[in-house]
Amino acid sequence: MKCKKLVLFLLFLIISEGYSQGFLSLKLGADSRTAALGMCGTVLNEYGSTGYWNPAGLSFLKGRYLQFTHHRWIQGVRSNFLGYDQGGEKNSFGFHVLFTEVGGIEQRTVPSPEPESIFSFYELVLGFSYSRKIEDYLSLGLTLKGLAEKLHIEQAFAVACDLGLQYELYKEKLRMGVAVQNLGRSGKLDKERIELPACLRLGVCYTDIFMGIRYRLLLDGVAEKKNVHILGGGEITLNNIFSVRVGYQGGYKVKSITAGLGIEWNNIGIDYGYIPVKRGLGDSHRLTCRFTL
Repeated sequence: MKCKKLVLFLLFLIISEGYSQGFLSLKLGADSRTAALGMCGTVLNEYGSTGYWNPAGLSFLKGRYLQFTHHRWIQGVRSNFLGYDQGGEKNSFGFHVLFTEVGGIEQRTVPSPEPESIFSFYELVLGFSYSRKIEDYLSLGLTLKGLAEKLHIEQAFAVACDLGLQYELYKEKLRMGVAVQNLGRSGKLDKERIELPACLRLGVCYTDIFMGIRYRLLLDGVAEKKNVHILGGGEITLNNIFSVRVGYQGGYKVKSITAGLGIEWNNIGIDYGYIPVKRGLGDSHRLTCRFTL
């Protein structure tokens, strides 16, 4: 079986994360803005992906957000994310869909000039998030997820949840949060049960305005089964229209610096996120279109 695209895709995931698990697209993020900020999403509460990163952040949203993100990886690997978040005085909610596909995989059981068949590999994640404020400065959140993975004729399903908490130390300026992601259980894929990529995230975000320029600093710590990563990001926004973003991902073998841009006008925004990848595995490009409803 010749699966060059799939092998490169899985190689990228395993090398960058350090070990192999199932549903690895869950570890690669959702939106362009967070990607540009070094994947610091634990306390970044805006633009339609809050429920994906930390459901507790929904309680600090003001309004409704919808976004669509297209992510192009190595060898034509594609990922699409659709997210909706709605904040409320007490109860807030959101939903998201993440679909990842590797197409055009050739199947061969013996050497031959033509493949016996062409098939695809895909992962699908459906999530619903709910958050409630306990106090004006404290919120809790829960995300329930259904997952599906298919490789040729083999397929597996899973259910998982995320738990989150956010605490506002200084109103609209300093916030801290914690999220436990991907707790659950899966079925079997080719007689083997898939281990979900569970992790613990701790984050802090500081936002302020200096000489008419809004700046935001973020720091996240991510603890996985065998690895701990320190992530950092910074964002500068001019006139509430144009944003420049940079970030850093520590503890990875093939990832480090990230960057991106954003522009917003009349409740419509476009974001770009770029993550260079070492060892010739190709770079990651994300483009997001978002709406404030």
